[in-house]
Amino acid sequence: MKHQIKTQVYFFNESEGGRNIPFGSGFNPKIKFDGSIDELFTSLVLDNDDIVFPGDNVKLKLIVKGASDFYLHKGASFELFEGSRKIGEGSVLLVE
Repeated sequence: MKHQIKTQVYFFNESEGGRNIPFGSGFNPKIKFDGSIDELFTSLVLDNDDIVFPGDNVKLKLIVKGASDFYLHKGASFELFEGSRKIGEGSVLLVE
């Protein structure tokens, strides 16, 4: 099951424990919603070959794979991970 969500996400910079290189569409961090113990796979969808830099606070679309409808609602908070490292946090603006 896949869900598309529009989100507001802050990606940590290197000094905050985040990445040190930019990334674009197709980057696949794991997502963990507040109140859940599950880490799910995602894909970032950016417009027109946009690039996200560490430290950016951006609106973007995420495709969440295998998510329960329970955690997918406007205002839901989440964290993004690359391996075991937390690289960002955000909230859901819209469930499509």
